Amino acid sequence: MRKQNQTPQAADLPLKNPVAKFAHHCNKALVFADKRQYRRKGKHAGQEPFLIACA
Repeated sequence: MRKQNQTPQAADLPLKNPVAKFAHHCNKALVFADKRQYRRKGKHAGQEPFLIACA
């Protein structure tokens, strides 16, 4: 019979931290918009406001 390879002991294996392993997926640097300014786009930007007056 062939000799079986011995598995390394639990003390020899490095501890795996799943939080640190996947932290680069979640911890992203974000740029926040300045909430003090009022920004609102027009609902129909680019259209003439009064089409009847033009005709």
